[in-house]
Amino acid sequence: PEQLRQEFCKALEEKLALKWRVEDRVVDGYVLRLPAGASHRMKPSNAAKPHMRGSPNGLDAEGVTSRFLAGSLERALRKPVFDETGVTGAF
Repeated sequence: PEQLRQEFCKALEEKLALKWRVEDRVVDGYVLRLPAGASHRMKPSNAAKPHMRGSPNGLDAEGVTSRFLAGSLERALRKPVFDETGVTGAF
């Protein structure tokens, strides 16, 4: 990843005369985290087709990854959503 970043920065400078820098910034957003001990309650999905939909009582999802969930929430909320669940695979 570091080598790719350096090559990307070099290409930006050479081709477009742009400068690249990394900055730390504070942003309003959300973080997805699991409560302590919750990972054992998450069961892998066998859904043939992933789906997710909202309802008046919450959200119904099956066969989606936590990364997909974070991306969907980010688009709906119009704010960054960071996935810190550590969950891999679809649930």
